[in-house]
Amino acid sequence: MSQSTIERPIVPSPVPALVSHRTVTVLVRGQRVTVDDPDWCVLGDHHAPVNSLEDLIHEGEPFSINVPTLDGVAPALVTRMTSWPFARTEADRLPYLAIDIAGGDGGDLQRRTAVDELLDGLDQYTARLRSECSQLAAV
Repeated sequence: MSQSTIERPIVPSPVPALVSHRTVTVLVRGQRVTVDDPDWCVLGDHHAPVNSLEDLIHEGEPFSINVPTLDGVAPALVTRMTSWPFARTEADRLPYLAIDIAGGDGGDLQRRTAVDELLDGLDQYTARLRSECSQLAAV
């Protein structure tokens, strides 16, 4: 009887967003405190001094849609990964996407479903924008 070998692809385990391989020293009421700093945080040694650890924020690199205007371009939907690692509740400590909507209020998308809903809305918006652009070209 021959043995058969089933090849299975090696799938790397995802690294949780909260895992950090570095630390940063921040000032909390004038005292130096060393805390974990997630790899995605771009503040590094530039974290602002805080009155309590609950005020400490981690922010990722912002990205946006640049919208052409009469004066050049303006950013819209400026988005960045954000977390408040010492917030009072565990749910509030989890990283989320902070979205600043140009000309309106910002929104915080803490759940994957909310991000999916935004993406669906952007798909619908893009389809409508393409349709309107086609009509504009026809006039």
